[in-house]
Amino acid sequence: DVAPFVRQLVNMLEMMLDPEAIILGGIVKPEVLRALLERAAPLPSRIDARSSDDARIRIGTSGATAVALGATAAAVDALYAPSVSHLLL
Repeated sequence: DVAPFVRQLVNMLEMMLDPEAIILGGIVKPEVLRALLERAAPLPSRIDARSSDDARIRIGTSGATAVALGATAAAVDALYAPSVSHLLL
């Protein structure tokens, strides 16, 4: 059963990165992800209790294109984000 590992993963991601939400997706079908989240419930509580359990983990809708979208976003960010050294000069 993978559910205990999903609970642990969610807990570690929230502690390290403090995201507003965790989005699951990729090539795994949304039905499989929903079933996995149902089996992983109840998830550990957030320390800051900032968001409700409904908005905490979401199922992505981009499917297999998620990797390409993420790579494109990283490339655009690297090209167009201002550099700290340029801002200080």
